[in-house]
Amino acid sequence: MYENPLIGRRIVHAKQKGAKVYALGKSEKSVTFNIADETFNSSVQEFLNAIESKIDESSVIVFNYVDSKEDLDKLESIKCKVLPVFSNSNSKGTFDFVESKSLDEIVELLENTKALLVFDDVVDKLDYDFTRISKLISFACCENDTTKISDIVIPIKTWLEQDGSFVNAMGEVQNFSSVIESDNLSIIEIIDKLNE
Repeated sequence: MYENPLIGRRIVHAKQKGAKVYALGKSEKSVTFNIADETFNSSVQEFLNAIESKIDESSVIVFNYVDSKEDLDKLESIKCKVLPVFSNSNSKGTFDFVESKSLDEIVELLENTKALLVFDDVVDKLDYDFTRISKLISFACCENDTTKISDIVIPIKTWLEQDGSFVNAMGEVQNFSSVIESDNLSIIEIIDKLNE
């Protein structure tokens, strides 16, 4: 609810109108657990088995983590609306272009990577020692934990300095326009130049 207040607000409103809330989480101290009718800190499969008889086509499952690709497949097979809540904008849009990888697959890829280009992101979300990669190159609009360990940092436009779009969790494209001029290149302009 704190990380995604607009979605959290809709859940609270649904609860006020009589909706039943079943929460699966890793921490019983979460705000969502405080408003839930029933709480679970089991596996996704155990959670689904427990609520299976309580959900129907009008139900909505909102989730922000899975432990495996199999969990994601289980959630997507339910005959109700399933809404993933991603930690970053464009995560939903990325799934249309990139095949998802497990944590083990990602670590294996990193182990065999000699140069890694990081576009305006922070790599600390993954428990991996990125200093082991020969060349870490960051494209960022401001200093962050990734730029601090990078071999090369290239400044880019902020979202205020460029036209672009985000893809929200519902898969809808949200456009935005620049409001400030900048001589820096945007991520798209940099990728276009790398492809030349």
